[in-house]
Amino acid sequence: IHQNLTSDNVLIRRTPSDAEDVKVLNFGTSPFDINDLDFPVEKAKYLSPEQCSNTSEIDERTDIYSLGVILYEILTGKHPFGFASDARALVAAYEKGATPPREVSPACPLLLEDLCLKLMESDPVKRPKSADLVAQGVEEFLEGAKEKDRRRDEALRLCDQAAEPRRRHQELEAE
Repeated sequence: IHQNLTSDNVLIRRTPSDAEDVKVLNFGTSPFDINDLDFPVEKAKYLSPEQCSNTSEIDERTDIYSLGVILYEILTGKHPFGFASDARALVAAYEKGATPPREVSPACPLLLEDLCLKLMESDPVKRPKSADLVAQGVEEFLEGAKEKDRRRDEALRLCDQAAEPRRRHQELEAE
């Protein structure tokens, strides 16, 4: 369990083969204590509800929640709860729930919105239990996008084929 997952410690880079390589940094750092007077407010935005309630029942789903916040920021360019100033404000925001990403950014794909909202469930039991399940959701989105691209490419090819006799006819008339 990382317990300190933020957009600042997720690094994405291109490899020489043009693939994306994702690294999570800062493993081994102390988990946050919201009662600490030096608690960084900027980091509080990524805490799960269970971290803000000082429960001892923290597991990998805490990181799944933080990943959902990062995905929300990627999809919308905004934090799901604005800029809450402390843990109490975040707890109040959790109870209200995040604005769905598509309401903030209409171009957000529905499957990614669904995944994002599942990751950010305030009840940890309702979140995916593992990063493997999250990866499966991302793979489903990517497969759907590839299929959509294949259908679009096929439709364009058929349109070109249908337009070819007309182009030939126009070329013959021009001669």
